[in-house]
Amino acid sequence: MIYKANFDGCEFYDPSALGVWHYWRLLPDIPDNWRISLGEGDTFLQRADRLAAGLGLRRVFLKNEATNPSGSFVDRGVAVEISHAGSLGFRRLSCFSRGNLGVSLSAYGAKVGLETQIYTPPTIERGKLYQLIAYNANVTFCRRLSQNRVRHLRQQGFYHVTSTSPYFLAGLKTIAYEIASQVNPQYIIFPVGEGGNISMFWEGLKDLRMLGVAEIRPRLVAVQSEGCMPIVRAFNRGDGQIVWKGGVKTIFGDIAVPSPSLGYMVLHALKESGGRALAVSDREILEATRDLARWEGLLAEPAAASTIAALRKMAENDSISKDDTVVCIITGSGLKEPYLGSPIGRGARSIAAKARASSRIGVTKSHILKLVMEKPCHGYWIKKKLAERYGIEISTASIYQHLNELTDAGLLSATPELGGKRRKINYTITPLGRRAIQ
Repeated sequence: MIYKANFDGCEFYDPSALGVWHYWRLLPDIPDNWRISLGEGDTFLQRADRLAAGLGLRRVFLKNEATNPSGSFVDRGVAVEISHAGSLGFRRLSCFSRGNLGVSLSAYGAKVGLETQIYTPPTIERGKLYQLIAYNANVTFCRRLSQNRVRHLRQQGFYHVTSTSPYFLAGLKTIAYEIASQVNPQYIIFPVGEGGNISMFWEGLKDLRMLGVAEIRPRLVAVQSEGCMPIVRAFNRGDGQIVWKGGVKTIFGDIAVPSPSLGYMVLHALKESGGRALAVSDREILEATRDLARWEGLLAEPAAASTIAALRKMAENDSISKDDTVVCIITGSGLKEPYLGSPIGRGARSIAAKARASSRIGVTKSHILKLVMEKPCHGYWIKKKLAERYGIEISTASIYQHLNELTDAGLLSATPELGGKRRKINYTITPLGRRAIQ
């Protein structure tokens, strides 16, 4: 049923504050002149009647975190984290991120004029890479960031941000405060990678119960991909071993964390709430992405739509009543990750290919196509050969921007290598690409 916890007049709630700072009394103590906001939070709770009807349910809601400023729930945590860093006098920020954390940090850094250094795998989705470039972040591609490198960054005056910082996690709790004022569900479904969002949601509900202002007690559901599901396996086995050793075999990196840093907190929240953990296939995730867009007009990044895939699975195996109220957390925008292999993307790819292939290809892109015509290859090899053969020296970020644009145009195809500790994307020229370069 719809539920309204009335926070008006409560000491912890400030309706005049911006963004997550409505709840500044429940957040870490940061001087008010350093409480930075881009308007994060206060996200829409959308009633999904068409989706519910298709699944044989009555009340399904979508908490649309894609409407946050940089397009994901991460903005809640970064608003608090960067406010703390700024209040301490830091002018340089750094992080290692698969996408959303780096994008958000760069956006908030741009807002207050702080330098941002983002380390990210070369497999980052093109939409997120474009955001980093637009926010003027310094981008360095790497598979991982060593502790020695982190120490060096700190010695150079960088405030290094991680998804386990207490300030970042405190900001994530605000989603619990909002949902408590919007609905009283029996289930809330989260996509899970590192585990911060779902575990902090549960801590946020505890805050409200301690204050005596809200008593909602939903069961939490954690969703991961079958190709990397350490939390699902640990919860269902009950053995507490939260490490995935089978190799990452999913294309959705946001929910593919072999050793999640907050895994134990997730297990605790699931057990305490009487919840469950489910794994879904990549195909089920892509189908859910399509259904969410076509039935509810909401384009989510596939990792976020995994909650819909899990809801479908729960409905099909009768582990949920048709009268239960369910909230699916939609953590990020699909514009960040236009996965062109999906049922949605194929039509867009065809249109893009026809439109762009007829336009003039620049010198750098022509040379890239010639190199890829020789053999399937990855970005680092192309960067090296551009410099050796043609004297073109450009940044790694620019190489991947060119490759993503050529892939969008249908001139190249990009194939992730699954399995192993290091994932590469191999690029192959398409028949359309061959015709274009000829």
